[in-house]
Amino acid sequence: MNKPLVVFLILLLPVLGLCQIGGKSSYQFLTLPTNARIAGVGGENVSFRDGDVNSLIFNPASLNKQMHNHLSVNYFRYFADIQASNIAYSRTSPVLGTYGLALQFVDFGQFSYFDAAGNYQGNFSCREFAIGYSQGQQIGNFAIGGTVKMAGSYFENYSSYALLGDMGGQFKHPTRDFTIGLLFKNLGIPLKNYQSQSNTRLPTDIQLGASIKPEHMPLRISLTIHKLYRYDIAYYDPNSKINVDATGASTNKKPNVIDQLARHVVIGAEGILSENVQLRFGYNFLRRSELKSESGNSGWSGLSLGAMVNIKRIKLAYTQVFYHAAGSRGILTLESNLSEWQSSKPIKLLE
Repeated sequence: MNKPLVVFLILLLPVLGLCQIGGKSSYQFLTLPTNARIAGVGGENVSFRDGDVNSLIFNPASLNKQMHNHLSVNYFRYFADIQASNIAYSRTSPVLGTYGLALQFVDFGQFSYFDAAGNYQGNFSCREFAIGYSQGQQIGNFAIGGTVKMAGSYFENYSSYALLGDMGGQFKHPTRDFTIGLLFKNLGIPLKNYQSQSNTRLPTDIQLGASIKPEHMPLRISLTIHKLYRYDIAYYDPNSKINVDATGASTNKKPNVIDQLARHVVIGAEGILSENVQLRFGYNFLRRSELKSESGNSGWSGLSLGAMVNIKRIKLAYTQVFYHAAGSRGILTLESNLSEWQSSKPIKLLE
């Protein structure tokens, strides 16, 4: 293991030891899928290990030399005109080893002020961001990695800052396309609260997952278990009108053991038609269970469908995520190996 990574992980340990688990949290934008591939396989994955630079955001242990000089730009138009974007870049150097940088940004748009009498008083904006540095190291069939990131949140005249860390590990089978990943995510401490009396919580998570591509089969299957720190993650409202009897009274029942366990699971699949074309499918049990309409209709919620095409030196990926029966949202990703552009011959416009 190189010395820079040892120092990096030692500095990360105090951040990992001061985590807040459970309850509602701020900085929920850090839980959004940041690129089309992750969104396409259900929104969570810690076991991808290839040349996709976006993987470093979801598990820094995935950093490897295949990502050298790779750049990815992502755009996500969320509900209520909320717009999210992020950039990821990775590089390998003799001194630092393999490292990556990522910037996440969310714009909630413009809001209007009104006084008690309903008179318009102007506009204000709301934005959040996170910038992180990641480093990874491979040790035989194992890999470890860590991320340190600064997050900020601005709502009108209120602001908050936090120092967060991710620490992950992966095991890749020496002869088969099989990987297991483990991640401790968004552990850290708030540096500044919105108000002096407020208590900012962080969106901490612990995730475990595996990905496998059977030999001679053009399909990679992934399974990720999230929120391992807590068994009961279901929202139960005994007064909900999703299920009612003939009198209109609620007949809702608390989720049983199978339902509770299923909400921790995200499954995904990638159809590898060729090196240049892939299809993606994901199913998020928690999203489907929690985003039912009052009539009990789930529609396509919980599903995600996507595709990737490699056009010359640019990978173009798009995923449609079905959050609710009322609608879905799309994520666009552009990724490229910058080394291919640098080594390519100049194009002659005029012969």
